[in-house]
Amino acid sequence: MYLSWYSFNNIRMLLMACMPVIIFYLIWLINTSEGIRSEEGTLLDLVCWPDGNAIPVIITCGSIIAVVIELYGLYQLFKAGLPKKQYNVMNGLFYYVWSLIIIIIIFLAIMFYSGLQSTIIRAKIKGGITKAMLRYANHLPSKIAIDRLQTRFHCCGRVGYQEWFFIPWYSAGQTTDVLSVRKFVADNVPYSCCSMDIMQPCIHHGVTKKGTIYKYDPSSQLTIWEAGCEEKLISEMMSVSWRFNAVMSLIIIAMTFCGF
Repeated sequence: MYLSWYSFNNIRMLLMACMPVIIFYLIWLINTSEGIRSEEGTLLDLVCWPDGNAIPVIITCGSIIAVVIELYGLYQLFKAGLPKKQYNVMNGLFYYVWSLIIIIIIFLAIMFYSGLQSTIIRAKIKGGITKAMLRYANHLPSKIAIDRLQTRFHCCGRVGYQEWFFIPWYSAGQTTDVLSVRKFVADNVPYSCCSMDIMQPCIHHGVTKKGTIYKYDPSSQLTIWEAGCEEKLISEMMSVSWRFNAVMSLIIIAMTFCGF
């Protein structure tokens, strides 16, 4: 069964209208990947390098290749509307279809890797935050990582602010695994734990002690973030992964519809 030129031309015009939409979402995926890489990715890299850059970079590279393939297909469909005496587009469309199959397989592989990596990152985040907290006093990159993490996610410590009570974070020296020893140091936490929601001076030294100067009473209200950072960071990474996979799924469906 052969298509008439009228039917073929209608399909061609429909595909040419569909492709710019796919290209738009691919460009959006590239911009979003770069934005996440520079924000959440950089933050995650400080805690467990290089997981923060891995997935966004892979998605960006795959999306750029897909944009090139879609532009090539759009060009071939445009040529298909010209007199066949001038252009023979069968080979070009054949290469486009095969390129489309390959990029769809690549996107499916990226989605699988993203889901697998999310599970691996969960374990890495736990160890990464703990390691950075232990090195807070004498390792500047670790201090920057923890301060940015706590400020960005409104959290304190890995699972709770009390963890800082067992770490000599304000003076260099001890580098052993003090969390496993569980030796109380002081009821102090870094300034980055201070809550921005409470309109009163932040008490981050002597957190558990009442204060007469600012009428501070820890039993009624703390002036620091109480939640831990581990679950908040994992939740953010999982949310990013699901958003990426949802958009890539829609792109794969659109590519399949437009290509076949």
